[in-house]
Amino acid sequence: MINIYLDERIEEDLDEVTYFISSFVLSVVNIAALRQSFREVMEVRKSRRLEKLVAFIERWQSTAIITYAKLPQDIAKPGEVDATLDIPKMKRRDNIWAQCVLYNLAKMCARLSGSNLPMHNVSIYFDPKDLPSLLNNAVQNYILDRIPQIDKEVSSKYGKKSNLNIIQSSFIKKTKDISNATQEQIGISISHYLMASFSQLTNFANLHRIGIEDQTLDVIDGLRPYIKT
Repeated sequence: MINIYLDERIEEDLDEVTYFISSFVLSVVNIAALRQSFREVMEVRKSRRLEKLVAFIERWQSTAIITYAKLPQDIAKPGEVDATLDIPKMKRRDNIWAQCVLYNLAKMCARLSGSNLPMHNVSIYFDPKDLPSLLNNAVQNYILDRIPQIDKEVSSKYGKKSNLNIIQSSFIKKTKDISNATQEQIGISISHYLMASFSQLTNFANLHRIGIEDQTLDVIDGLRPYIKT
Protein backbone atom coordinates (compact mmCIF):
# COMPACT_ATOMS: atom_id res chain seq x y z
CA MET A 1 0.00 0.00 0.00
CA ILE A 2 1.36 3.41 -0.95
CA ASN A 3 -0.05 6.89 -0.44
CA ILE A 4 0.35 9.98 -2.61
CA TYR A 5 -0.01 13.35 -0.90
CA LEU A 6 -0.69 16.51 -2.92
CA ASP A 7 -0.61 20.16 -1.92
CA GLU A 8 -0.64 23.40 -3.87
CA ARG A 9 0.47 26.99 -3.58
CA ILE A 10 -0.29 30.07 -5.67
CA GLU A 11 1.95 33.14 -5.94
CA GLU A 12 0.87 36.27 -7.76
CA ASP A 13 2.24 39.63 -8.85
CA LEU A 14 1.11 42.27 -11.32
CA ASP A 15 2.35 40.31 -14.34
CA GLU A 16 2.08 36.60 -13.50
CA VAL A 17 0.27 33.97 -11.50
CA THR A 18 2.39 30.93 -10.57
CA TYR A 19 0.85 27.63 -9.54
CA PHE A 20 3.03 25.18 -7.59
CA ILE A 21 1.92 21.57 -7.04
CA SER A 22 3.79 19.10 -4.84
CA SER A 23 3.18 15.36 -4.70
CA PHE A 24 4.94 13.12 -2.20
CA VAL A 25 4.84 9.32 -1.98
CA LEU A 26 5.09 7.30 1.22
CA SER A 27 4.51 3.61 1.84
CA VAL A 28 2.76 2.47 5.00
CA VAL A 29 5.39 2.54 7.77
CA ASN A 30 5.86 2.38 11.53
CA ILE A 31 4.05 5.44 12.90
CA ALA A 32 6.32 5.96 15.94
CA ALA A 33 9.46 6.07 13.79
CA LEU A 34 7.69 8.28 11.24
CA ARG A 35 6.68 10.78 13.93
CA GLN A 36 10.29 10.99 15.12
CA SER A 37 11.45 11.73 11.57
CA PHE A 38 8.72 14.35 11.25
CA ARG A 39 9.83 15.90 14.55
CA GLU A 40 13.37 16.27 13.16
CA VAL A 41 11.94 18.20 10.20
CA MET A 42 9.70 20.45 12.28
CA GLU A 43 12.13 21.32 15.07
CA VAL A 44 14.73 23.08 12.91
CA ARG A 45 14.71 26.62 11.61
CA LYS A 46 13.29 27.24 8.15
CA SER A 47 16.78 27.86 6.77
CA ARG A 48 17.70 24.20 7.54
CA ARG A 49 14.33 22.62 6.86
CA LEU A 50 15.06 21.63 3.27
CA GLU A 51 18.12 19.67 4.41
CA LYS A 52 15.93 17.75 6.88
CA LEU A 53 13.20 17.21 4.27
CA VAL A 54 15.69 15.63 1.87
CA ALA A 55 17.00 13.43 4.69
CA PHE A 56 13.40 12.43 5.53
CA ILE A 57 12.76 11.39 1.92
CA GLU A 58 16.01 9.43 1.78
CA ARG A 59 15.33 7.62 5.05
CA TRP A 60 11.87 6.45 3.94
CA GLN A 61 12.98 5.83 0.33
CA SER A 62 10.21 8.09 -0.88
CA THR A 63 9.90 10.25 -3.97
CA ALA A 64 8.44 13.67 -4.71
CA ILE A 65 7.58 15.78 -7.75
CA ILE A 66 7.08 19.53 -7.79
CA THR A 67 5.53 21.03 -10.91
CA TYR A 68 4.90 24.70 -11.59
CA ALA A 69 3.19 26.87 -14.17
CA LYS A 70 3.91 30.59 -14.66
CA LEU A 71 0.95 32.16 -16.42
CA PRO A 72 0.44 35.77 -17.56
CA GLN A 73 -2.37 37.64 -15.83
CA ASP A 74 -4.33 37.99 -19.06
CA ILE A 75 -4.68 34.18 -19.21
CA ALA A 76 -5.31 33.64 -15.49
CA LYS A 77 -8.03 36.28 -15.23
CA PRO A 78 -9.91 36.04 -11.89
CA GLY A 79 -13.31 36.76 -13.47
CA GLU A 80 -12.96 34.58 -16.56
CA VAL A 81 -15.32 31.59 -16.91
CA ASP A 82 -14.70 28.47 -19.04
CA ALA A 83 -17.33 26.07 -20.37
CA THR A 84 -15.67 22.67 -19.80
CA LEU A 85 -17.16 19.24 -20.51
CA ASP A 86 -17.54 18.47 -16.80
CA ILE A 87 -18.55 21.92 -15.59
CA PRO A 88 -20.48 24.30 -17.87
CA LYS A 89 -19.35 27.39 -15.94
CA MET A 90 -15.93 26.82 -14.39
CA LYS A 91 -13.85 29.72 -13.12
CA ARG A 92 -10.67 30.04 -15.19
CA ARG A 93 -8.48 29.81 -12.09
CA ASP A 94 -10.27 26.64 -10.95
CA ASN A 95 -9.68 25.21 -14.42
CA ILE A 96 -5.97 26.03 -14.15
CA TRP A 97 -5.79 24.55 -10.63
CA ALA A 98 -7.39 21.30 -11.79
CA GLN A 99 -5.07 20.99 -14.80
CA CYS A 100 -1.99 21.62 -12.64
CA VAL A 101 -2.99 19.06 -10.00
CA LEU A 102 -3.91 16.35 -12.51
CA TYR A 103 -0.75 16.93 -14.56
CA ASN A 104 1.40 16.50 -11.45
CA LEU A 105 -0.48 13.38 -10.39
CA ALA A 106 -0.17 11.83 -13.85
CA LYS A 107 3.60 12.51 -13.74
CA MET A 108 3.89 10.86 -10.34
CA CYS A 109 1.94 7.78 -11.43
CA ALA A 110 4.12 7.52 -14.53
CA ARG A 111 7.24 7.63 -12.36
CA LEU A 112 5.91 4.93 -10.04
CA SER A 113 4.88 2.74 -12.98
CA GLY A 114 8.37 3.12 -14.37
CA SER A 115 9.82 1.71 -11.16
CA ASN A 116 10.27 -1.92 -10.17
CA LEU A 117 7.53 -1.80 -7.55
CA PRO A 118 5.19 -4.78 -7.37
CA MET A 119 1.45 -4.19 -7.77
CA HIS A 120 0.31 -1.70 -5.13
CA ASN A 121 -2.97 -0.25 -3.99
CA VAL A 122 -2.72 3.54 -4.04
CA SER A 123 -4.56 6.12 -1.94
CA ILE A 124 -4.39 9.80 -2.93
CA TYR A 125 -4.76 12.59 -0.38
CA PHE A 126 -5.27 16.33 -0.85
CA ASP A 127 -5.07 19.22 1.54
CA PRO A 128 -8.73 20.35 1.66
CA LYS A 129 -9.50 23.55 -0.23
CA ASP A 130 -12.65 25.60 -0.58
CA LEU A 131 -13.51 23.96 -3.90
CA PRO A 132 -16.91 24.21 -5.57
CA SER A 133 -18.70 20.85 -5.22
CA LEU A 134 -18.86 20.35 -9.00
CA LEU A 135 -15.10 20.84 -9.34
CA ASN A 136 -14.43 18.59 -6.36
CA ASN A 137 -16.53 15.81 -7.89
CA ALA A 138 -15.00 16.26 -11.35
CA VAL A 139 -11.44 16.03 -10.00
CA GLN A 140 -12.27 13.01 -7.86
CA ASN A 141 -13.89 11.23 -10.82
CA TYR A 142 -10.94 12.02 -13.06
CA ILE A 143 -8.50 10.62 -10.53
CA LEU A 144 -10.40 7.39 -10.05
CA ASP A 145 -11.33 6.87 -13.73
CA ARG A 146 -8.88 8.62 -16.02
CA ILE A 147 -5.56 8.52 -14.12
CA PRO A 148 -5.53 4.66 -14.11
CA GLN A 149 -6.12 4.73 -17.88
CA ILE A 150 -3.23 7.15 -18.39
CA ASP A 151 -1.04 4.95 -16.21
CA LYS A 152 -1.84 1.89 -18.34
CA GLU A 153 -1.24 3.80 -21.57
CA VAL A 154 2.15 5.10 -20.41
CA SER A 155 3.20 1.68 -19.11
CA SER A 156 2.17 -0.01 -22.37
CA LYS A 157 4.09 2.57 -24.39
CA TYR A 158 7.31 1.50 -22.68
CA GLY A 159 6.52 -2.21 -22.77
CA LYS A 160 5.68 -2.43 -19.07
CA LYS A 161 2.69 -3.56 -17.10
CA SER A 162 0.84 -1.05 -14.93
CA ASN A 163 1.50 -1.76 -11.25
CA LEU A 164 -0.82 0.81 -9.66
CA ASN A 165 -4.37 0.28 -8.45
CA ILE A 166 -5.92 3.57 -7.31
CA ILE A 167 -8.48 2.70 -4.65
CA GLN A 168 -9.42 6.05 -3.11
CA SER A 169 -9.01 9.83 -3.23
CA SER A 170 -9.78 11.91 -0.15
CA PHE A 171 -8.88 15.04 1.84
CA ILE A 172 -6.61 15.36 4.86
CA LYS A 173 -5.49 18.45 6.80
CA LYS A 174 -1.91 19.37 7.68
CA THR A 175 -0.83 19.28 11.32
CA LYS A 176 1.84 20.63 13.66
CA ASP A 177 0.83 18.26 16.46
CA ILE A 178 3.76 15.88 16.08
CA SER A 179 2.91 13.58 18.98
CA ASN A 180 -0.55 12.70 17.67
CA ALA A 181 -0.03 13.08 13.92
CA THR A 182 -1.34 10.31 11.69
CA GLN A 183 0.71 9.06 8.74
CA GLU A 184 -1.70 10.87 6.41
CA GLN A 185 -1.25 14.18 8.25
CA ILE A 186 2.53 13.79 8.19
CA GLY A 187 2.48 12.98 4.48
CA ILE A 188 0.45 16.05 3.51
CA SER A 189 2.60 18.22 5.78
CA ILE A 190 5.83 16.99 4.14
CA SER A 191 4.34 17.73 0.72
CA HIS A 192 3.46 21.24 1.90
CA TYR A 193 6.92 22.00 3.33
CA LEU A 194 8.66 20.67 0.21
CA MET A 195 6.66 23.08 -1.90
CA ALA A 196 7.32 25.93 0.52
CA SER A 197 11.06 25.26 0.02
CA PHE A 198 10.82 25.42 -3.77
CA SER A 199 13.03 28.50 -4.16
CA GLN A 200 15.89 26.63 -2.44
CA LEU A 201 15.48 23.34 -4.27
CA THR A 202 17.14 24.33 -7.54
CA ASN A 203 20.37 25.14 -5.64
CA PHE A 204 20.32 22.01 -3.50
CA ALA A 205 22.47 18.97 -4.32
CA ASN A 206 21.42 15.32 -4.10
CA LEU A 207 17.86 15.65 -5.34
CA HIS A 208 17.61 12.33 -7.19
CA ARG A 209 14.38 11.52 -5.29
CA ILE A 210 12.80 14.95 -5.98
CA GLY A 211 11.73 15.89 -9.49
CA ILE A 212 11.08 19.49 -10.60
CA GLU A 213 9.25 20.24 -13.83
CA ASP A 214 7.93 23.35 -15.58
CA GLN A 215 4.41 22.61 -16.83
CA THR A 216 3.64 26.11 -18.13
CA LEU A 217 3.39 25.14 -21.81
CA ASP A 218 1.23 22.11 -21.02
CA VAL A 219 -1.24 24.22 -19.05
CA ILE A 220 -1.37 26.92 -21.74
CA ASP A 221 -1.97 24.20 -24.33
CA GLY A 222 -4.80 22.78 -22.20
CA LEU A 223 -6.36 26.24 -21.97
CA ARG A 224 -6.32 26.94 -25.72
CA PRO A 225 -9.95 25.84 -26.26
CA TYR A 226 -11.03 28.48 -23.72
CA ILE A 227 -8.73 31.41 -24.56
CA LYS A 228 -10.39 34.03 -26.72
CA THR A 229 -8.19 35.18 -29.57
